[in-house]
Amino acid sequence: MRVYVEYGAAAPFELVKAILLYGTKDRIRLATVHSPEPDPNGGPPILGEGRPVTREFVERLSRDLHSELPASWLPEHILVWSHSLVAWWEPARVRPMFFEQTTDGKMLDGKLFPHPPLVFAVQHMRLSVWALAENERPSPETTLCAAPYWNTAEDGTVCHGSMPVPRAITASTLGQWSEAYFMSRFTHSNFGRNPCRHVEGFLGMWRDLAGKKTFPADYLVPGKTLCATLRLTA
Repeated sequence: MRVYVEYGAAAPFELVKAILLYGTKDRIRLATVHSPEPDPNGGPPILGEGRPVTREFVERLSRDLHSELPASWLPEHILVWSHSLVAWWEPARVRPMFFEQTTDGKMLDGKLFPHPPLVFAVQHMRLSVWALAENERPSPETTLCAAPYWNTAEDGTVCHGSMPVPRAITASTLGQWSEAYFMSRFTHSNFGRNPCRHVEGFLGMWRDLAGKKTFPADYLVPGKTLCATLRLTA
């Protein structure tokens, strides 16, 4: 194979490795790397025995193809930054929530509420959210709690619904994702159980919190650690 580079000259290429991907059209479950071996009959190279792709191989491939993440300064609120996953946290604050007028939440529509500190994550352009019991930057071993909101499942994934999804994921646009989440209208519960510990459930909790300044951490339902939830390596 030959390829023309920018200055117009031709550079020779040869097959040195081949990667085979196995799985379904929706998800790759196995990748193997193979070395080419000469065909004794003079035909195209034959792929040798495959070995599982290692992290070192992927890192080298990324460097050689100049596809590494560019070096950049990450603000303190960013927790994880990679090609496939970005996670950040936001301190507790007061902000409004909006509810669909055809739901029982219409009595809460547009009111101001205190919210717990939150962890947001975007993976494959899908948003997830969890709550924190402490108003401080979490560590990998911090326990994440269920986000006490409609349109959000027990595993943190968000039903985008009417949410205006931002088109980019950059350090400067992360706030747009959280704002979009709260600017959309909450329409239904995605939980198979009560997403909070208030004696009167979700609507009773937010009814009691309307106009207040602080979200009681006792209302939160704890789950797994941040490391386990985001499937981070040690």
